[in-house]
Amino acid sequence: MKRLILALTTLTFSVAVSADWMKMGETENYEVFIDPNTISAEGYLRKSWQIRNLKMQSRAGESDQYRMEHDCKEKKSRTLYWSVHSRYFAGGELMKLALETSYWHPVLPHTIDWDIQKIVCSGQFSTRR
Repeated sequence: MKRLILALTTLTFSVAVSADWMKMGETENYEVFIDPNTISAEGYLRKSWQIRNLKMQSRAGESDQYRMEHDCKEKKSRTLYWSVHSRYFAGGELMKLALETSYWHPVLPHTIDWDIQKIVCSGQFSTRR
């Protein structure tokens, strides 16, 4: 388990540092980015890395990084794992790492998640893995 956590921490850091983040939208509280170079495809499923930079600093951290899975056929998504960091774009200190996969949830039209899923499922950036 310790090796898995170390591997995911290393992977999370290397993805954040080398990423070409594309802004997908923002709310009053945060901005959301994806790295189109990390989109992978397997059948109707796609995986991608996302970052949410908080606009107001909190004790919980300034950014969250997510490994997301998208079901392009059923229009739903879930978080595979996520981390909280002390700086924007998953920089600085790793403050929390959650390895639990969330339940699938529907992606609602006219939301940032909807825009993300359109890009991820378009096939424009996907690589087979």
